Amino acid sequence: MVKGKKLIEEIITQLTQKIIEYSPRLLSLIIFLTIAYISLKIFNHLLNNYLAKKYQQKGVTKILLLISKIFIYYAIILTSIAILGLNELAASLGTAIGFLALGVSIAMRGIISDMISGFYLLKDPDIEQGDKIETEKGNGTVKEIGLRKTKLTTKENNTLVIANSDVEKKWTKLKEE
Repeated sequence: MVKGKKLIEEIITQLTQKIIEYSPRLLSLIIFLTIAYISLKIFNHLLNNYLAKKYQQKGVTKILLLISKIFIYYAIILTSIAILGLNELAASLGTAIGFLALGVSIAMRGIISDMISGFYLLKDPDIEQGDKIETEKGNGTVKEIGLRKTKLTTKENNTLVIANSDVEKKWTKLKEE
């Protein structure tokens, strides 16, 4: 019974020492996460207001906010790990996630290309909803310019959906009839 009591006392002593040893790091982490949370809320509010004014479509604002949140959360997680003293783990995770992001971006290059073209088309004053245009994929009146695709209404009143990268490559604005 004495051995069991000594073992429990030893475990409690070691646990107490570890808590005391790590308490400055844990306190630093709590302070960092509190500041990060408040800063993130303010940043998201400001960015949302800015993007809502710059881009009229909510889809554009949502995707840009999502991308910025991913990068910010990524930085917060790696910094939190480093604050805990696990710098090598933070560096390894940073490298691994970087390679993973590279692989995903290569796999999704078509979608990314359409989205980048969508940003250009949305900001291009030469093409707007209601314009008659000609593309390599077909002709029609611009019904909607989205983040990934543009919808045209043909003469036959059909909807033609074209990837933004195809529209961005070559399009011609037709004269009103």
